[in-house]
Amino acid sequence: MATPSFSIPSSRPTTSQFSLPAGAQATATIDLDDLLFSTKKTQHEPPRPIAQDPPEHSLTADRAVARHTLEERLVLIYACLESRDLLSAEQIFHRLLRSNLTDMREIVDARILNAFIEARLDPSPPRHGRPGVSEPNFSLQRAMDWFQSFDGQLTVKRTGDTFAILVHHHLKAGQIDRVRELVERMELEGVTIQQLLDNYRFDEISDRTSLEAVLRDMGKDVEGIPTADRLLLTAMEESDRKQAARTTTASATADPSAAFYDLEPESSSTPAVKPPKTAPQSTTSRGIQILQKALRDLVATGRSDKYAQQQWLEERSAAAAVENEEEERANMPERIRRLSAMPTDLIAAWDSHLVKKLEEDIAEMASSGRDAEETPLLEWLRQAKPARLSKITITEFIRPPTRQEIEEGNLAGQIPFAKLAMTIGRRVEQELRARKIKEHTSKQKYRMQNALHELHNDGKLFQMRMRNMISKISKFKGDDKWLPRFPDGTRARLGAFLVERLMSVARVRVMEPNPLIPGEMEGVEKPAFEHEIERLSTKQRRGMIRFNPALYEVMMRQDVTVEPWLLPMLVRPRPWMTWKEGGYLLHTQKMVRIQKDKESRRYLNSADQANQMTHVQVALDILGAVPWKINDEVYDVAAAMWNKGEHAPSLPSAITIPELDPIPEDAPKEDIWKYQTQQKERRDKLAQNFSIRADSNYKLEIAKAFCGETIYFPHNLDFRGRAYPMPQHLNHIGNDLCRGLLLFAEGKAVGTQGLRWLKIQIAALAGFDKASFMEREKYTDRHLESVFDSADRPLDGSRWWLQTENPWQLLAACKELTRALRSPNPEEYISYLPIHQDGTCNGLQHYAALGGDELGAKQVNLLPGDKPADVYTGVADKVQEIVDADIIAGVPEAILMKNRVNRKLVKQTVMTNTYGVTFIGARDQIRNRLREARDIQRHAVKRAEQAAARGQTIETETFEPELSNEDIEKCSLYATRKVFESMGALFEGARAIQLWLNVAASVISRSTFAEHVPKEQLEVAAQLNAMGVLPSPFTVARTQVREAEDSMRAEAASDLDESVGGLLGAIASDMAEAAESSLPDGAESTASTGAAATPEDDEFDDGGLLADEDKKAVAKRIANERISKMTSVVWTTPLGLPIVQPYRNYMQRNIPTLLQTVTIYDRQSNAPVNPTKQSTAFPPNFIHSLDASHMMISAIACEEAKIAFAAVHDSYWTHACDVATMNDILRDGFVRIHSRDLMQDLRTEFTDRYAGHKIPVVVELDTPELQQQWKEWCKSKGFKDGIQKTKKGFKTKKISTWVDIEFAQLPARGEFKIEQVKDSTYFFN
Repeated sequence: MATPSFSIPSSRPTTSQFSLPAGAQATATIDLDDLLFSTKKTQHEPPRPIAQDPPEHSLTADRAVARHTLEERLVLIYACLESRDLLSAEQIFHRLLRSNLTDMREIVDARILNAFIEARLDPSPPRHGRPGVSEPNFSLQRAMDWFQSFDGQLTVKRTGDTFAILVHHHLKAGQIDRVRELVERMELEGVTIQQLLDNYRFDEISDRTSLEAVLRDMGKDVEGIPTADRLLLTAMEESDRKQAARTTTASATADPSAAFYDLEPESSSTPAVKPPKTAPQSTTSRGIQILQKALRDLVATGRSDKYAQQQWLEERSAAAAVENEEEERANMPERIRRLSAMPTDLIAAWDSHLVKKLEEDIAEMASSGRDAEETPLLEWLRQAKPARLSKITITEFIRPPTRQEIEEGNLAGQIPFAKLAMTIGRRVEQELRARKIKEHTSKQKYRMQNALHELHNDGKLFQMRMRNMISKISKFKGDDKWLPRFPDGTRARLGAFLVERLMSVARVRVMEPNPLIPGEMEGVEKPAFEHEIERLSTKQRRGMIRFNPALYEVMMRQDVTVEPWLLPMLVRPRPWMTWKEGGYLLHTQKMVRIQKDKESRRYLNSADQANQMTHVQVALDILGAVPWKINDEVYDVAAAMWNKGEHAPSLPSAITIPELDPIPEDAPKEDIWKYQTQQKERRDKLAQNFSIRADSNYKLEIAKAFCGETIYFPHNLDFRGRAYPMPQHLNHIGNDLCRGLLLFAEGKAVGTQGLRWLKIQIAALAGFDKASFMEREKYTDRHLESVFDSADRPLDGSRWWLQTENPWQLLAACKELTRALRSPNPEEYISYLPIHQDGTCNGLQHYAALGGDELGAKQVNLLPGDKPADVYTGVADKVQEIVDADIIAGVPEAILMKNRVNRKLVKQTVMTNTYGVTFIGARDQIRNRLREARDIQRHAVKRAEQAAARGQTIETETFEPELSNEDIEKCSLYATRKVFESMGALFEGARAIQLWLNVAASVISRSTFAEHVPKEQLEVAAQLNAMGVLPSPFTVARTQVREAEDSMRAEAASDLDESVGGLLGAIASDMAEAAESSLPDGAESTASTGAAATPEDDEFDDGGLLADEDKKAVAKRIANERISKMTSVVWTTPLGLPIVQPYRNYMQRNIPTLLQTVTIYDRQSNAPVNPTKQSTAFPPNFIHSLDASHMMISAIACEEAKIAFAAVHDSYWTHACDVATMNDILRDGFVRIHSRDLMQDLRTEFTDRYAGHKIPVVVELDTPELQQQWKEWCKSKGFKDGIQKTKKGFKTKKISTWVDIEFAQLPARGEFKIEQVKDSTYFFN
């Protein structure tokens, strides 16, 4: 029984909104009424549930190794084919057929076999011959053998590419009869003439003409076949007929055929790039130098067309090469005393030595006489030049961590070995793939890409009729080449090899005391990097690559590097016509960021084939099509402060920490331990400072490089549907400096309302954001002198702008408002500054809307108000009420918390509570706030004491007695509970919904598709049902919710359990865990209430049934077969994006390398889900998906309204004059989404999607009559009944079995009416 995925069966009266109408794409423009909640069903076959491997094919450790070996051997075959070593490729392939036919049948497809056919028809000689091998590569007979192999052991279906390869060869050879035979066979096998004609091999006019002539002779109607080029031209001409005629000054692609046939269309010359006024003196990034050199090359080669420039830039920067450029020794800092004058070619020396070493290694491997399987690294090392491999490796070694990596605890100068090896392996793969993609890009495909770019520039792809036609055209691809991804094992081995080789040659010169001449120093060559094993716990260790301290000091003050191929784009990003292609022109990225999760790929592929995600793709294209430019005025200020070494938020200055005095070798252990701890603290502080400065360095250098350019940010999604820019270092989602450096490239007259919004934004950025709009506007008017001073004299004036949390954005706003007010007509001033409108704790807004929670809605501005409600203050006030009551009751912790509850204490916890923060995490947050308050108190007291010592008196705040560390621990536990309690009181509806979501996900993740349950186990369930003891699915569902509520209450009252999280105070990781602890082995929960079983070992147990002699095999299967939890939580967003939670317990695999063993996770296996993670993560992930949907429909509506739209999660930006329009759109979009009962629709979708699933339960046979029935049935089946007799006559028998899945009824909705949002001025503010 197939379970639906994206649509609701027609047999049900209610249709889920979680599907996109099939007809929505047929509209001429984007129709928001058809965008959501259509009742039309999407017609396509959903993916089937992932099954546990059958016993004979279960993924045991040995079989997992065999499968990994197969995957690595297949990419080795690809490398051999690339090297033209066909004999080795064929030998490896046939060995795999003999050794692992099962997995070969699953993995091998037509692309692999086509690659062998094409290779055997290519007369090119081997690029790297093996000793003793002289057989020619060309062999028509071998090619036909591979053609026949489709029908052999693998039973693979031939594709259009299969026939195109052979037809093209025989046409060239003049063998027309063979062409006819192939065409006839092709049609018999279901491959169309259209697919053949559209294959890139027939791009050339002569080839196409010859083929069409043969087809006409065969009586085929060639003229009526809508090939891709004809369809595209038709689409462009139809679109042009519906547009006004272009002027004669339009681009050369005004003729629709020009964009398709001109490989390099003419365009007007690129405007001169405006040079920045200030260059950041301290940044000499080699990666940036590559970027700058690439940009200079663009001008030098006369590439004025932006599309060609972007391709050129991606090609030039793909390897992130470290250029060998001279540097002057005089520029080196004097304070680096441990180094002699550092050679200007230090990096170049490493590069030279590593290139030589790699060349020697390749030569040695090649001369060994061993076959490809014995030297797999040789084949991959040969694919790229040693110089490329060297530069990729060095770049990754010296690259400081990104901001995200810093936040995860990774610091400069110390890199986990496994991560470094995998990253280098991935970078080499990306380099090779980029090269092959360019080689595989046919003339036809290039023409189509060029035409697609022109259509996108003209905005025609936002017309749904046009987009639908282009989407159909994209399915005519006939150049589906085999380009396999590297398995993680290959990446790890290749990367680890390059790591070890660089470490063996990289040296740095260190100044040390001369042992022969006291008082003199000498230069000594030392290894630049060291490999150490770091102990993380008693059972966990990891390898680290650490800089030599001397090198570390040099890198702290010198070069950084960058990955320039993840930079802003010079043209609009490639539109997302499928989920696999879009964004950058050459570097392939997926629309959804998934880590090799094959279940997610299956759902995305299915949705893509059904054109279900069209509106998601449109929204991403809209976000990527927003043109930006660098704010050169803010850049000049930032660069000036950087050059002076001044500290500012997002722009920290360098710190200097004196070295510790050495201690004697015979010092006490306690002193040695203290010294080592202090050394580590010093190193970590320096590393963190360097890492953050390097991140700022990137931003400044990239901004400098793109000054005067119009830039674009391609976007893609995380698995929940949240949009992120793909460029890593400089984008509008970045920190305050990033946002201050960016402006819209297209301006609009500010207008009367726009001036008002400029003032409102300044007040908000200055920290005055809790007041009404009118009060904020007045605040700015009162501070106009400070605004003008900040704009005119940002560094020489009062620096008012620097005294805020977001100084760079405030500086940009001050300059914009100053220019507007000083212009002759302020209302006509052209403004480029994005104005922000931020949601009020968006997660809580969605929860309040889902549950109709009126009290919660008021707290998060869903209801109209005179000024914005502040949910953080609301929670703090509620906590204070509880604390005051507890003080009267004499609660010790409440007394300690007197006058310590405030907005700052609760803000982070409230903000993250909606998104699943655990109790432990929340307690950490509040503990940190209490410590910060104590530090502020100590600092204030110290200042007062110093002033008193000088005979001065200063005003200080009155503080409560200082909290000790023990007090803070007690208070943090107490305050966290009270925050959760207050959240539950303020957001009762949200709490109930989050509880339901948790329970639903827990049920799903513990369920099994009925077809995957052995039939004998289902017979047991049927018998128990016949006996009247099997609980109904509805009883089980109600019990699960009740147990979850009881578990939550018990945990909230416990002093020991801190695992709770979220609004519900936390569901237990296993809902029936307490009940399980009292049961014997094999039993999983109480059955009298119909509770779901939750076995710890993921194994189904039948309660100990044993077989008679003639039934042993069957009974053994019943008792011992493992039924793994394979079902993940899957839902579809209102815009048609399927969401698959990726939390599974993947099998680990160890990869031995020269330096250490690298552990990776096998994400290709059918791994069991992690039920706890599936359950706890679902509520925040579901809310994120709704939030993302609201953003997307807002983006589409803004495009329809012709206003700019940029998104930073729950903060939306547009021009000042369009803020009111955007606010109307935001309110309307939120109402549109929540006008449906989303929770009921979700329950309906779950009911249909998981129809046919079973969940484990335990039933009790607690009467003699029931046990007698059970004994009789077991006897009829040949089973031992397992009933134990006692002195009292019998003992209750507990049996694990299965019941149909069912979902509890939804919590009752509150009285809040969603239409009220339309009247809420401060919904977004």
